[in-house]
Amino acid sequence: MSRVATAAGAPLPEFVPQGPTEPVTWVRARGIELLVPSADEVVTPYMRRKREWDGNLLSAVLDSVTPTTTFLDVGSMVGYFSCVVAKAAPRGRVVAVEPSRANLELASLNLSNFDNATLLAGAITNSPDAEWLLVPDEVNRGNTRVELGATSTTPTTDAVGATAGSIAACTLSEAIRYFKADVVKIDVQGMEKDVLESLDLRGRLPADLTLFCEFTPEMWQGSDDIVSLVARFADAGFDAYFLSETSAYSAFSLARLERRVQAGSRWADHFEMIFTRGRYAKAIRSRA
Repeated sequence: MSRVATAAGAPLPEFVPQGPTEPVTWVRARGIELLVPSADEVVTPYMRRKREWDGNLLSAVLDSVTPTTTFLDVGSMVGYFSCVVAKAAPRGRVVAVEPSRANLELASLNLSNFDNATLLAGAITNSPDAEWLLVPDEVNRGNTRVELGATSTTPTTDAVGATAGSIAACTLSEAIRYFKADVVKIDVQGMEKDVLESLDLRGRLPADLTLFCEFTPEMWQGSDDIVSLVARFADAGFDAYFLSETSAYSAFSLARLERRVQAGSRWADHFEMIFTRGRYAKAIRSRA
């Protein structure tokens, strides 16, 4: 089972650092000094060169943040987004969720300068009582993900969980309600459908809630599957937008979806969407 006992009924356990056991590199981005894994061949060289990672998405997240925001970072890697938001929301709170122990060790050091940050070891899923295992990617540490234990062919010692190799898990609804999050970032390497389906849109959720999510189209059952999800969010009072490479928003439409997920018969790699209601939704509409 992936449910574990946690302090004060928290949905996931706080990470207890033991110290990194790998070579690390310092990078500076958005005024933040950050430790990243030296062996990584994708995120680390890009950040050393550009002093940024997913800059358009981060800019959009920051646009939604207020000084009192509670930010839930699902798939935080080494905590870059969490650090930047913790600095931007000094009277708010940041809750970073990550399944990889190696990433967690670096995230714990990166977030140690922020008193308003909490680091949780585990994953957000629609089946929290199932056994979830880590699927590491040492070449691209940002590509770390989880998969069901019954289908896993990649045993690893990097996991943090209730039993040897398993990952602690909870639903997105549980995490949002417990921490009273009003801004959520989801970057889970193709597992976003499982994460989003763990959000009970008919249940008790904050009136002001914004979710930024990376979509991997090949993990969905075609465009209709995504359209169905957007319709469920719309029924719960959420507006849906696409995020462009220049951080501009465009309202959801089937034509725009098709342009993003298909090029002839080939699927695009990924794109970002925003679901929002309440304060930030009104702010976006006022700019139109």
